Amino acid sequence: MNLQIEVTNRCNLSCDYCIRNYWSAKPTDMSLHTFKQILDSFNADRLILYGFGESTIHKNFDEMLRLASSKAEVVLVTNGLRVRRFADKIDVLAVSVKRLDGKTKSLLKDLKRRNVYASLVLTKDNLSNFLELVNWICENGINVIATNLVPYNKEMYEKTLFVCTSRKSVDICKRIDDLNGFLKSLVHLSPLAVRLYKDMSSSVDYRLNLSYIIKNSDKIAKAKAVESLLSKAKDIAEMYGVEIDLPEMFADDRRCPYEDCLFIRADGKIAPCMDLAYTHPIYLGFEGVVEGFAVEDVDELGDFIKKRCDMDNFPWCCDCQFAEGCWYVCSDYDCYGNKPTCSLCLYSAGIAKCLL
Repeated sequence: MNLQIEVTNRCNLSCDYCIRNYWSAKPTDMSLHTFKQILDSFNADRLILYGFGESTIHKNFDEMLRLASSKAEVVLVTNGLRVRRFADKIDVLAVSVKRLDGKTKSLLKDLKRRNVYASLVLTKDNLSNFLELVNWICENGINVIATNLVPYNKEMYEKTLFVCTSRKSVDICKRIDDLNGFLKSLVHLSPLAVRLYKDMSSSVDYRLNLSYIIKNSDKIAKAKAVESLLSKAKDIAEMYGVEIDLPEMFADDRRCPYEDCLFIRADGKIAPCMDLAYTHPIYLGFEGVVEGFAVEDVDELGDFIKKRCDMDNFPWCCDCQFAEGCWYVCSDYDCYGNKPTCSLCLYSAGIAKCLL
């Protein structure tokens, strides 16, 4: 079992795209007493000491790291500002990298070893120099983990490169020369259009979000171009013999990355995963809300942690033509009756990535 422990939800940086700009959570540091209780209560093979804050600013992080290291393998994701003094005590380390300035290069070179990763967020802003970034990192023997930007509002969404509908939906729609005309015929219940739509939908086992595909035709083309760039990044990593973990650009083959993991918030409450730890907005071409689900006792998670192992138990809102304007996307349960729900989780689609 993996256990992710958020020792603090505070940070010493204020990044524009951070969730802390969009939630109402109280800044909290986990007490050393609570941390010890957690280590005694769970039998974990891997302890992941990060959440939505910068763990290294906790006043007791030295002691927390010592205690964790005596129990299990330790993983840390950090902004890197204070990590040098702790690096030798961490088994798997990831450093968030925005740009390759002198300080970042010096830090990564100092940390270079087999289980160090550079963590990158892929957006329109850094796409033009992404391969240059990857090449320098890989050339210096450092692994790479990249994620798409998780958008909390429309402005952030405009910077994203992924498409949150499935590739299969997009490919099936290629058979229609005039998608806009087809949608109009479907709205007017043209018998031919209805039959064709039913035939297309049966191929994907869900309804097609034609409106989304039409509105995002340029975004779809961009996502396919980015896939070509990511393929080149893989080739670079292979050439230098380092690991690389890259995000999906379409929402296919959904799977919960937290199947064998729990998340402990800084206040000691238990959540099924990082995304459900706190209530926060999300924008995927429509406004949605992810309702947090954090409890006092692990037994209160009930059957949910078993159910999440099969994503067919949850709808995927981005493939639904009713998502825009649907009240479920801002509710604490979905149209299948699940509470909480994974219906808006970009991590389940591999579009967003985290180091576990």
